[in-house]
Amino acid sequence: YGEANRKYVYHKLKRMDFEKWYRGKYPQDFNRHQEILSDAKYLVNLTFVPKDGGSLEYTLLQAIYHNTTMVVHRSWTEVESSRLKEGYNCIAVSDEKELAQVIRDNPNTDSINRNAKKLLQAHKVSKWI
Repeated sequence: YGEANRKYVYHKLKRMDFEKWYRGKYPQDFNRHQEILSDAKYLVNLTFVPKDGGSLEYTLLQAIYHNTTMVVHRSWTEVESSRLKEGYNCIAVSDEKELAQVIRDNPNTDSINRNAKKLLQAHKVSKWI
């Protein structure tokens, strides 16, 4: 699901039969996110930007809300100010091999999801007087 970087898909994923597994873009509304995430165990975001990361993107917050475990690139957890803590509120991997191992191992993620919920507190809407 989501926006595909067509150049990356062509050069890196074409041989992996990407189109067979890619489900396309989806409308950005709560109900559609709920449909996608309510049945998903993981939301995977392996983007890597050197010296970046550690902040929460909207899609990660949605995953937390729907009890979907975040799997992020390890660089996100290595930023000093990161609120993402590997093994505490997310799973971190460095590459596709580690991701495949996580999927094979199928770990219990209940405590990770509970701890991730704490990240939502800062994003709750508060009433202004």
